[in-house]
Amino acid sequence: MLCEAMAAPQIKAGDVLDRKYRVERVLGAGGMGMVVAARHVQLGQRVALKFMLKEAMTDPGNAERFAREARSAVRLQSPHTARVLDVGKLKNGEPYMVMEYLDGKDLDEVVRTNGPMPPHLAVDYILQACEAFAEAHSLGMIHRDIKPKNLFLTKTVDGRPLVKVLDFGLAKTIGAMGDVSLTATSAVFGSPQYMSPEQMRSAKDVDTRSDIWSIGVCLYELLTTRVPFDASGVAEICAMVLKDPVEPPSRWAMGLPPDLDAVVVKCLAKDPKDRYQTVAELAFALEPWAAIEGSAKRILHVMQTVQKTDIPTIMNADGNAGDHGGDHASPKTLDAWDSGEKTRVATSGVPRGVWAAFAATALLGLIGIVTIVSLKMRPHASSAAASGTPGPSAVVADAPLGVTPVPMPEVTTATATAADTAAATTATTAATAAGGVAAPTPATPDPFPPADTAVANARPTTTPTTRPTPQVVKPPLAKPLPTANKPKVRDPAATM
Repeated sequence: MLCEAMAAPQIKAGDVLDRKYRVERVLGAGGMGMVVAARHVQLGQRVALKFMLKEAMTDPGNAERFAREARSAVRLQSPHTARVLDVGKLKNGEPYMVMEYLDGKDLDEVVRTNGPMPPHLAVDYILQACEAFAEAHSLGMIHRDIKPKNLFLTKTVDGRPLVKVLDFGLAKTIGAMGDVSLTATSAVFGSPQYMSPEQMRSAKDVDTRSDIWSIGVCLYELLTTRVPFDASGVAEICAMVLKDPVEPPSRWAMGLPPDLDAVVVKCLAKDPKDRYQTVAELAFALEPWAAIEGSAKRILHVMQTVQKTDIPTIMNADGNAGDHGGDHASPKTLDAWDSGEKTRVATSGVPRGVWAAFAATALLGLIGIVTIVSLKMRPHASSAAASGTPGPSAVVADAPLGVTPVPMPEVTTATATAADTAAATTATTAATAAGGVAAPTPATPDPFPPADTAVANARPTTTPTTRPTPQVVKPPLAKPLPTANKPKVRDPAATM
């Protein structure tokens, strides 16, 4: 059953609205309206229906703001904006809005439940919201009611955290159509603890830098669980916002980086000129503390795409926008299509030092393998080169390290002569015993031939390219031995 204390139309669980949506339960209620969960009768799609309370309908401006929220949300295509699917009116003429159903919690409830967030988580949530604000600002829309309750934390299909921006009911539209706002100059709308000084003076005379202030307050609260200016009454809060300096968030959350302190304090500068001028500039300042890289460039691309004009952002040489507490090199201009360099070293994954050590080890291992293979192949290559010089006295070159090469025994001229003489004598004796004519026995060569003969019988040598190779001299051929003077035996058959 729906809450009976609400003065909204008497709607109860099970009611079918506009013959399309069956009410299931109440999701929340505020000063102007209520939100219920419902399901499409035919499609079975779960949706959220937003109604206006009957008391709020008495002010025509409230009804117009309700309709303007729907029109504003329809124009926004960012995945970080809660989508509006349909609008309609009940039988009594009261309007309602059909929005996508979100399962999760707003960041206000998350902080109250879990306490202060680590910097990388808080920054990631804020950067996701900045992507929605980048599109809205590029379309000339100022939210004017940014607070953790309007930043809803849900999940994507694969389970990653996803921040959705809600409630553009107080959005102000500026641009080519002029200033379109239902807010009177003296009217004050929004939550005082998240409002900028200029919005407290006049909600009508604000620009996108007012949203920068509110984003800074949200980041402050995510990091510390408290707002920078708080008091028991609205007047006291307004006085603090207008006059008191802001305390850095590190006073309440120990261990925050000083540079992150400086970014938050710059968002909360009293003069809009001293703040970050765009959400893209703020995103580049925050990205060094984000767990996921690339959000700042994506936000800048969103602004470029929506406006279809170049949006120059003054960037430091290291890729970070603005000044957040350090000395930087000369600035450069980065537009939406400049790929640029990486804005930071990724904080997730394997550190670069580990990858460098692994690469060095792999390189040394590869060099060692190549060296071993080359040492094993060198003896084979040397033997192949030496094979062009045959002979028994060839020397084996390039033996493996640590092994002493064993030279082949040399064959001298005297040894060759003795062998040839013995062979000839054996042949002559065998021929005589057989009764035949012995073959001529080669003569014993001169063991000391003339120099020109030795040179003529020597094998030509080649000059090595790597190391000297001993010349091998081929022994001279043995001359036939002279036959003994024996009487010729005449064959009787020949004389007949």
